[in-house]
Amino acid sequence: MGKSKKRKLSAEDAAAVSISSKLKKLRGVAKDTKSPPAFHCGKTCASLSPSDGSLYEECLSTSYSGFRHETVSSALSCQFDTSLEGLDSLYQYDVVQPGKFRMTKTSVTRTLVGNPGSTYKYLGLRLFSHPWSDVDERGERQTLRDLGYSEDIASALLTIGRINTELVDRTNTLLKRHVEPFQPVILPANFSLTLINKMEPSSTKKDL
Repeated sequence: MGKSKKRKLSAEDAAAVSISSKLKKLRGVAKDTKSPPAFHCGKTCASLSPSDGSLYEECLSTSYSGFRHETVSSALSCQFDTSLEGLDSLYQYDVVQPGKFRMTKTSVTRTLVGNPGSTYKYLGLRLFSHPWSDVDERGERQTLRDLGYSEDIASALLTIGRINTELVDRTNTLLKRHVEPFQPVILPANFSLTLINKMEPSSTKKDL
C-alpha cells in the first residue's frame, strides 16, 4: 500500500492550530485542571445574581474567579429574541455518530450561523453555516437575498451577525481591562460562527 500524503494546511488553518496550541499551553486543558472550591451559601438558593450583593461577590471570588457579568440593553435583548424567532425555519434535527457504529438523532433542533463558508464538525457530522453577512464571491458581492434567503430570514441572519460583532467588541474590552495586565493574551478575540440549539416541547413529534 502507498503512503498517504499529508494535507498541507492553509495559512488560516495553521494560524488556528498555532493559537489553539498556545491557549492550551497557557491555560491548560480540562482533564488537567482542578475543580474550583465549592461554594456553600448557608441557605437554599437555586441561583445568585448581582442583586444578592456580598453573597454573590463571595461566590465569584470562591468558585468563579475571572467571571464577568454584564447587563444587556433591552433593545439588544429584543433584537436577539426576534432574530432567533426569524431563523425558525432553519432549525432541524441532525443524525450524529457518537460511537464508531451507533447513529443517533440530536435531542434538540439546531442551526449553524457564521462567516460565509465556515463549517463545524461534531460527532462525525460536518455542518455548513448560514452566512450572517453578505457574501463576496470572487470579488462579486452577493446579498443574502441573492442567495435565495427570504427577507425575514436574511434580516434575522444579518442581525445575528451584528450582535456577534458587538459581543466581539465587548470581549476584547474585557480582555484588555481584566486579563492583559496580568498575563499575556492573544488578541483580538473573534467569534467566526455560532451553533444555535432550540429545545422543542417534549410533546412535539420528532420526525427526521
